[in-house]
Amino acid sequence: MATDRFLRQDPNPIPLDALKQPDWDVREYRTDEDINNIADSLEKKGQVMPVLIGAGEGAQYPILDGNHRMLAAKRLGWPDVDCIQTKSHADNNEIQIVANISRMELQPSE
Repeated sequence: MATDRFLRQDPNPIPLDALKQPDWDVREYRTDEDINNIADSLEKKGQVMPVLIGAGEGAQYPILDGNHRMLAAKRLGWPDVDCIQTKSHADNNEIQIVANISRMELQPSE
């Protein structure tokens, strides 16, 4: 698997078809244009932030943070994304909230 699009020193590529989208998404208000913007950034800069995944459920890993990065990678035709697997015993929905609560929406000028 080519990992030159991953910026971490030791990436952990996971096939997109092994990732399970969350049942609900904290940031569900994202638009198609937002996914296109993320895809554009992935294409130009590579994947800067890995996708956070939980413990495998069969052959699937639940996405806890990075669902929109995964959707953008899928739109680009990437076969996989760099992932980090959590060992947390917290509820997956709780992890999603914690991962997203501290983010502020930045204006393009910032």
